[in-house]
Amino acid sequence: MRFKSLNVKITLIIVLVTTVISTLFCIYFYQYNARNLMTQLNETIKTDLEQLSVGLEIPLFSFDNNSIKNLLKSALKKSHTEAIFLWQEGIKDSYGYIKKGNEIEFLQHPPSEKGLSLHTTQIIHQNILIGKLELYITREPIEKILSHILLSIIIQIFLLDIALVFTMMFLLKRIFIGPIKTLSTSTKAISAGHLDQTIDIEFREDEIGVLSQNFILMRDSIKSHIDALQKEKAYLQQLFESPPIAIVMGDLDGKIKNINREFTRLFGYSQEEAIDKEVYSLILPAGQLKQDINASLQKYSMEGREVELRTKSGKIIQVSMMMIPVVIQEKIVGIYALYLDITARKQAEEELKRA
Repeated sequence: MRFKSLNVKITLIIVLVTTVISTLFCIYFYQYNARNLMTQLNETIKTDLEQLSVGLEIPLFSFDNNSIKNLLKSALKKSHTEAIFLWQEGIKDSYGYIKKGNEIEFLQHPPSEKGLSLHTTQIIHQNILIGKLELYITREPIEKILSHILLSIIIQIFLLDIALVFTMMFLLKRIFIGPIKTLSTSTKAISAGHLDQTIDIEFREDEIGVLSQNFILMRDSIKSHIDALQKEKAYLQQLFESPPIAIVMGDLDGKIKNINREFTRLFGYSQEEAIDKEVYSLILPAGQLKQDINASLQKYSMEGREVELRTKSGKIIQVSMMMIPVVIQEKIVGIYALYLDITARKQAEEELKRA
């Protein structure tokens, strides 16, 4: 789950950054289009006014005739022109037209609808002001175009993000997450003791490649050290088992951690019977043995001394005992106790004395 989480986090960060950049670009693109559309609208309105004013400059007895009315109505064919009103200089009667759905209605007064912008031009003929023309413009067509542009931008960003999410998750899984997961799986196997575990990552010269090579070097180094330790352990075990001396390896609490074969032969206790038992409870005298161990720990070494101990069968034997502390980093962590059976020698000495 952690790898999937990392994959998702990196993907979301990249998508977030990309979305922010795309949104900023789209805002700029939207504003750029809005400015261009308004500029085009103003240019169109200016052209419309000029064309209408030229058409109305024709000297007629009155603006109130069919040709003028038809000219005004034709101006309403433009989607941005919502109404048109004509003022005739010196005459109170003025009129105009307004779009109502698909119909064109006659106006006796300028329109009062909200949201319409007014554009005016004077009608001059031979330097004489003969009237005034008003165009009432709506922004609705532009707003529709801009809403379509905005919707298109949102859809593009959404599709871009979806494509980016799948692309980044695929690339991250293939380039980063997959190799890291492989390294993690291999590391767990190595830590469990499977030192022959292979690290199946293609050779690459980037950071992942360097990391995988370091993992391989670490695995080989661990394997080499463990092989050396196992060989050394085998030597020590052979040394521990081979001599004709009973050997006990114990901790600081006097509990037995290991015994050799000679100890089993001499005292009669097997590994299962001796391990984790207090040595004082197995051989006698327990009190004297404990004192000997404490003295050994204080002196770090002890010359062999002769004591009487008891075997599992209850037989009292005479042994030469020596205790050697185990010191690691200047700290005593355990002790070796060595026991050499001298019963036969002692009996021979007694017989010589009696002779």
